[in-house]
Amino acid sequence: MLADPQTVTIDAVATSLPLVRTKEQERTYASADGTLQLLTRQQVTKDGFRREIRLTPTIVATDPLSTEQDYQTCSVYLVIAEPRVGFTDEQMGNYVEALKDWLTEATVLKILAGEM
Repeated sequence: MLADPQTVTIDAVATSLPLVRTKEQERTYASADGTLQLLTRQQVTKDGFRREIRLTPTIVATDPLSTEQDYQTCSVYLVIAEPRVGFTDEQMGNYVEALKDWLTEATVLKILAGEM
């Protein structure tokens, strides 16, 4: 089980995320003001496991056409789909590390610009 609280650092600012909700195979951590959430979830099927880690920030954004303000959220997440047999935890960890290494700042900026 993950520690409570979790800490996420965004743009050199660390935010503490205490555990706020627990369901079977799911945990939600959130900042004190609720503007940042971290979700961890596992789904078990007959074929394997689907593990999800999702970061969801909420901001107040101004619509440039109407100047009205409203809450906006986005999500950034990683899903690991692992069959029941054939891959070790070490192998799966190596694939996660490879993906993290591939996601350099330059690669992320290209993806956000729509370069696929």
